[in-house]
Amino acid sequence: MKQTIGFEKLNEDMKLIYDRFASLESLSAGSLDAAKTLHIAVDMVNGFVKYGALSSKEVLSINDAVAAFAGIC
Repeated sequence: MKQTIGFEKLNEDMKLIYDRFASLESLSAGSLDAAKTLHIAVDMVNGFVKYGALSSKEVLSINDAVAAFAGIC
């Protein structure tokens, strides 16, 4: 039998993830050692950022910053 997870559980899990990331110390790109740093950007393409079922103003608002940071790496 297929098991499903309710929206309440998903929302609770997403809040835990959000709270964890929100509690992390902020870093500046200049403080990173390029020899020891890996930058991975997942799904930062037009089909995800600008249009489609998963697009949002929040994702679009960080697009330029992600692109600029990728240029530094």
